[in-house]
Amino acid sequence: MDEASKEHLYEAIQETLQWIDRTNERIAVHSRQDKPDQLAIEGFEQQKVQLTAQLLELLKQFNIEIPVTNRAA
Repeated sequence: MDEASKEHLYEAIQETLQWIDRTNERIAVHSRQDKPDQLAIEGFEQQKVQLTAQLLELLKQFNIEIPVTNRAA
C-alpha cells in the first residue's frame, strides 16, 4: 500500500471514529430525557452498527481484525 493510500485510510478511520463518538453522544442525550425517544435511539444505534462495520472494514486493510460487541452509550 502506498503512502497516499495509507494517509487516506488513516483519515477515513479517524473520521469514522468521530462519527461513532457523535452517535454515542446522541444516544446518551436521547436516553437521558424524561421520556426517552426510543425511535431516535434505535435509529442512532443502527447508525452506530453501520459505522462500526465501516470501521472494521477499514481496519482490515491494515490486517487488523477485532471482535466487537454493541454496548449502550
